[in-house]
Amino acid sequence: MYLTIDFSVPACKTYKILPLSSTKGKYILKFSVGITHYNELERISQLLECIASSSVKPDLVIIVDDFSVPLKELEKFVDNDFCFDLLILQNAKNHGGPAIGRNLCLSRSSQLNMPIFLFDADDLCPESYFEQVLKGLPDSELPMVFSPRRKLFRCTDEIGSSVTVSNMTENIIFASEEKMLEWGVNPFTLSGSFFSLPFLKHNIRFPVDPRLNAVEDLHLWLRLIDNKMIALIEPYIFYRISDVQISGNKIKHSLKVIRCFFLNRKSVTDFLRKIIGYITWHVVVKNIAPRKFWFW
Repeated sequence: MYLTIDFSVPACKTYKILPLSSTKGKYILKFSVGITHYNELERISQLLECIASSSVKPDLVIIVDDFSVPLKELEKFVDNDFCFDLLILQNAKNHGGPAIGRNLCLSRSSQLNMPIFLFDADDLCPESYFEQVLKGLPDSELPMVFSPRRKLFRCTDEIGSSVTVSNMTENIIFASEEKMLEWGVNPFTLSGSFFSLPFLKHNIRFPVDPRLNAVEDLHLWLRLIDNKMIALIEPYIFYRISDVQISGNKIKHSLKVIRCFFLNRKSVTDFLRKIIGYITWHVVVKNIAPRKFWFW
């Protein structure tokens, strides 16, 4: 029995929507899914079942483990009767972050001439997610990354082989993605992001500097937004909030974010604007606004 999810939470409001057309008739017939893994065997199992129960299924799922578990533990998934090919890779050593694993997924999918969705191992997707995204892609050959909305949750309730997402919280989009990043608030989500084939062919990758661990995606988004190579889309994924995430230490993570803003500054004014916006949102707004209006 595959994963079942409670979809009773209404879709979150959006600022900008790429239209979804059921009559468009345009599908990308082949695509892959890349998953970076670090000591999340139970949760990656849930994600794989989620993918297997999707209305549109990938041709290939790539798992890259950051040298966190014996390879034989991951190879057990090969015995499952999934309706897609499964490629399991393991880094020769632990790199302390997902950037190298994500880049491996992007490069392998590029070699196979397939666009790719990236996921962290502990997040989940609705069964219609891939279909919604593929239907809503614009008729363009531009090198683009499309990032979903996210619904936040902290746990899953497991009964037998079915899992139900609980304790759900929506994120909000209060301005254009350019304006949000300009003020230091990241509207983009790595999990579920779609990397188009033209983008992969440009050989643009996540930074592998260890000092950017946990903010490597933000570093990439800041570079892409200036060239209009990333956009928000309406479909959402389920984003797990965990105290053991790399970004779990809020002070340490905030310092990394500030350093990332500094490295990508256009001017002193731009850097200070991002710092003011980031601190205002994460320190002031999130401590005053009701939890349901939080943007993580």
